[in-house]
Amino acid sequence: MIDVLPAFFFFFVGIAAGSFVNVAVLRFGFTERSNPRSECPHCGAGILWYDLVPVFSYLVLSGRCRLCGSRLTLQYPLVELGLGALFALSYLFFPPLLSSLPLIGFFALLVFWAAFVAIVAYDIRHTLIPLSFVAILSAAAITRRLAEAFSLGSAEPLLDAALGALLLGGFFFLVFLITRGRGMGVGDSYVGAGMGILLGLERGIDAALLGMWIGTLVSLILLSSRVALFNGGRRVSMKTELPFAPWLFLGTALALFTDWSALGVAEWLTNLFI
Repeated sequence: MIDVLPAFFFFFVGIAAGSFVNVAVLRFGFTERSNPRSECPHCGAGILWYDLVPVFSYLVLSGRCRLCGSRLTLQYPLVELGLGALFALSYLFFPPLLSSLPLIGFFALLVFWAAFVAIVAYDIRHTLIPLSFVAILSAAAITRRLAEAFSLGSAEPLLDAALGALLLGGFFFLVFLITRGRGMGVGDSYVGAGMGILLGLERGIDAALLGMWIGTLVSLILLSSRVALFNGGRRVSMKTELPFAPWLFLGTALALFTDWSALGVAEWLTNLFI
């Protein structure tokens, strides 16, 4: 019970942080409006404060604007709930000690998740990855590994982070070069480097492989069905540009919150089909 209550606290903190992430994703890269307040993207009416309560307002309004009745994007509650779950899981799996370095490392992990969720949401909307979001992701990962290194009094976490960043970032950048940007964007290599910093070499490889396998499986399903995702409501084809950051995100979450390994999953699949 002692652990559950703080987990609920961080869940609601994550929901609130998710509301801020939504604003950043929806406004980044576009000319600032004369009215800084939130407004309906359809009718332009200002949104009242009691309609801005994360998740709750979306449910009360049934996902529609109070004034014009237009449907609002599911991104709002999904980002808020997703980040709330990540914050709670981060506390349950990596509860910080009440001292400076562990607390710094823990809050750096929360910032890492907030930046990663922003990257995923923006990539889904625009198939682009803003470098400023990646900079926050990498800075948070570096801060966490520095806190870990100083806590242990060892440079091993920093060496592991450097190797992970070089391998994952270098591999994805090589794919970008070989495919001339058609198979993967350069932004994915920057995200891969951030993943490698946080996870290190071994778990970083697991995260990358798991993410690529999930992405490949979902892409094959989309190609062979009439389901329309990430494509403006149109059916996916071989020429469709699909975001890759969501699969890197899932791979990172699996590597951080589970003991799954790429080798173990491959062995399980082999035994399943043979």
